[in-house]
Amino acid sequence: MAMQHDFLNKGYYVWEAVRREWRGSPEQRTAAKVKYNNRMRDDDGMERVRNEMEDSDCDSFAEPVPLPELLEVLDDRWQNETML
Repeated sequence: MAMQHDFLNKGYYVWEAVRREWRGSPEQRTAAKVKYNNRMRDDDGMERVRNEMEDSDCDSFAEPVPLPELLEVLDDRWQNETML
């Protein structure tokens, strides 16, 4: 009589552990959202990013741009282009 073994996907468990570590605890995620939502928008910084994106001679940003700000600039630009 052959024994039937259930498949155990060890890679999935490793992936879940790494994902939990990367995302942080629910408390950390909540704190990060509150911090981001309470942050004043830096309009000068956003304008600088917009200008650097439009400059054809510029192949990289002068200084690092936080991802949420970059996404906001790209979203604004996309919405403006679709309205044309």
